[in-house]
Amino acid sequence: MISEDKLRQKIKSFEKTSGRKISDFNFGKLLSIIKEFSEKRKIIRINFLDTGKKGIVFLLKSKNKSFVLKFRKTNNFGGLIKEGKFLKLLEKSIFVPHVYSYDKDHVIMDFVKGKRFPNFVASEKNDVIEKTWIIWELIDEMAKLDSFGIDKEEMNHPKKHIIISKNLKPYLIDFERSTYSQKPKNETQFISYLCSKNISALLSDANIEIKKEFLFKKVKDYKTTSSRKLKQKIISEIKSSIWLASPNTFRQKVYDYVKKIPEGKVSTYKSVALHSGANAPRTVGTLMNKNVFAPIVPCHRVIALTGNIGGFASGIKNKIQLLEKEGVYINNNSIDLKKYLYDSH
Repeated sequence: MISEDKLRQKIKSFEKTSGRKISDFNFGKLLSIIKEFSEKRKIIRINFLDTGKKGIVFLLKSKNKSFVLKFRKTNNFGGLIKEGKFLKLLEKSIFVPHVYSYDKDHVIMDFVKGKRFPNFVASEKNDVIEKTWIIWELIDEMAKLDSFGIDKEEMNHPKKHIIISKNLKPYLIDFERSTYSQKPKNETQFISYLCSKNISALLSDANIEIKKEFLFKKVKDYKTTSSRKLKQKIISEIKSSIWLASPNTFRQKVYDYVKKIPEGKVSTYKSVALHSGANAPRTVGTLMNKNVFAPIVPCHRVIALTGNIGGFASGIKNKIQLLEKEGVYINNNSIDLKKYLYDSH
């Protein structure tokens, strides 16, 4: 555990390097918070992350985990209580840092290590499939924020507010400015951000196509409807319009081809494989099992070469129900390929 003397040394070092006096802060309260949390979590190191008009941010490290401590300036009331409450409310619904404690002076949460959204999109280490899925996830998260009536107020320029973790989870951070609103603008602001000159150029370089005119129209529809069911339909249409510009790997081509299979039709694992450039039906089956784009990429419409409906990640019964709902007749777990087979050529 970090000692009080060491903490005081860290504070003085901060004063020296930053030119900012700790008298701007409630040092006794700060010391008490760090000591209490250090005892619980066995903190062995403390570093400064950032400082600004509203307060100071510390990085607290234990042997296996890192945490963020935000501590307010004396003239900044309410923001950290608000952030703590919003994070507690949202942590079971979207990806936000877990909160350990908060009051008017501080909030302590998990430190999210990863890349900011623009850096993630520009990174060559991540495949276009992963990048597209992250965008779809963020679109869903914006819709969830809207459904809670929470306006984050920063999604038109969220460069510092979206972190993509190493395990590909899109975290939203910094909720100090968030407010409740009858007309939250998270989704509309985020779509505008995606369509902005700099971000759309990054997406284009990453081989992701966005249909701007279509998106703006759908966002307008989203804003004007109060129907939750219609909003969900619009969100699906928005996600579907953000897709691979030029699929060039087998994996990309498979998902792109399956995305085109219309309702009321099916294809086979072998047919999908051949249309994607390789005779590898088992690989197609694996990709369908790992499909993160369902139901927009309708993996339930891919069946065995014999006409047997094949497997399905969420169970064969669900696959049958989805196909029958779309008008496909199934007899003894088999489908008439002469009648229902989709062929793009």
